[in-house]
Parts: sequence; structure tokens; C-alpha cells
Amino acid sequence: VKKTASLYKEGLAPQVILTTVQHRDALIRYGVPAESIVVPARQPYTTYQEALAVAPILRQRGYRSAMVVSDPPHLYRVRWIFHHVLGEESIRLFFISSEPAWAKGFWWDSHQSRVFVLTELPKIVYYWLAHGLLGLKDDPQWTIDLKRRYERFMRKIVP
Repeated sequence: VKKTASLYKEGLAPQVILTTVQHRDALIRYGVPAESIVVPARQPYTTYQEALAVAPILRQRGYRSAMVVSDPPHLYRVRWIFHHVLGEESIRLFFISSEPAWAKGFWWDSHQSRVFVLTELPKIVYYWLAHGLLGLKDDPQWTIDLKRRYERFMRKIVP
């Protein structure tokens, strides 16, 4: 949220497309006007669904470029997904890393960072297989449920 607000305040983004509505109030507190925040009609549950929700907004508003902000361990998958969903469209994407306190140093230095990295690895494989190789156009509900259980499990077992 902080990184997105700072990019907006620097004049690098005229609008913010927010895929997680729960962060809207925080963006406003950081100085992003409510009228500059766009929230997709459908609230996504997965990163793939976020790209599916954002793509029509970019197209309808005629964007030629967009910045995608996400946490450091998440950027590889985010980049793959957005390029996969947008395909050969002429929308130039820039991927910007947030700067969370837990991501300072090496990935194994903090519990939150270890969990993030260890939950990201199987997701990369899943997205490549499900959306790349098999060509699924959305995430089935069972995969969303499995992802949530796996993330809860990892938070408990990773020291």
C-alpha cells in the first residue's frame, strides 16, 4: 500500500487499480484520492483472477502502460500471470517490488519471508501447469481452498 501510494504521489500513476478492496482505506490515508482508486466489480481470490479482473479495465480505459506492485517473492509469478493473461496486447507492464520490512535481508531471515517463499514455489508450478500447459481460464474453487489450507499449514510448521 505504501509503495503504491508513493508511486501515485510521485505522479507515476494517474489511477490505482486495486485488486484487494480491503486496502482502499489505507491508500486514502496515504494520500490517494478516493476518485483515483478503481476497484474491479468482481473481487478476485487468486493472483490469476486479479489479472483477469484488471485486464478489461486496462483495455476499456485505453491504457498503454501499467505498473503492477507486489511483494518481492511474488513478483516472478505475478509477471508470468499478467503476461499470460494479456498475451500479445500492446499494454506495457512494469513490475515494481513493494518494500515490506520482513523482506529485508535474505529470504530465510524472517518467518514471514520463509513462509512467503515456501508457499510461492508450488504456486509457480501450479500456474505454469494449470494455466500454461492445460490452458485453464480461471482457478477452480477446489484449488483456492487447497491454497488456503496449504498456506495455513505452512505458517504453522515453518520456524
